[in-house]
Amino acid sequence: MNEYIKISQLASLMGISTHQIRYFEDKGIFNPTFIAENGYRMYGINDIYELIHILFLRELDISVKNISLLKKTEMKANYLSVLTEKKDEIETHIRKLINLKKSVETTIETIEEIREINEDFRFTELNDIKLKVLNGYNHHHNLNAQDILQISKEYSNYDLLNIVQIYDETKYYVCIEDERNFDYILSQGTYIYKIENVENYQQAEKRVTQFFKLLNRKSIKTEGPLLIQDLHQASMTSSRFVSIKIMMKVKK
Repeated sequence: MNEYIKISQLASLMGISTHQIRYFEDKGIFNPTFIAENGYRMYGINDIYELIHILFLRELDISVKNISLLKKTEMKANYLSVLTEKKDEIETHIRKLINLKKSVETTIETIEEIREINEDFRFTELNDIKLKVLNGYNHHHNLNAQDILQISKEYSNYDLLNIVQIYDETKYYVCIEDERNFDYILSQGTYIYKIENVENYQQAEKRVTQFFKLLNRKSIKTEGPLLIQDLHQASMTSSRFVSIKIMMKVKK
């Protein structure tokens, strides 16, 4: 009988409590190999493997009730279907965490940059940026809460904190970075930009006009669309202003 272990030893081996093992037993999804004459629950190597698998399923947030159903059916297709569904959920969660990490990094960089705002331009090197167009508006249209609500309903999987507005001659487009499902590519190159603090849309328009005047005064040639990003993630540092980034690609 030396090849068997007690419940306390099994709990220690698995890094869980004996209470949790007894809970699995009460729910009918895990049982000892046998109960000794002294009342000790005894477990063999197959029990260890079975418990590892149960804990794996619980880690996937599969309920004890559904684990019980899986154990009762002989259909491997059911089990495969559950695992495939969980795999898709995990991939979605990973993408959300990646986007969240990117938002945190962007917020840190933005706040640090805003602290050093000056009157001159700055330059940055960008690789190709793939953008998904969420909606388009005429130039005279001020983006409002209803617009964001509508976009959110249609594109609930995107982090709207990181939207970018692209302006052409007649319209502007609200976009978001998307490596897989994109409509537009901002080409690789050197981009010139300024960060401005504005109180309203009219003030933002004036800052854009000043941006172009400063480009002309410094004889800096640009190409491609005008880009404006509302840096809402940094606005917690001021209750009065919203920071915006005005940017264009420098012509070679």
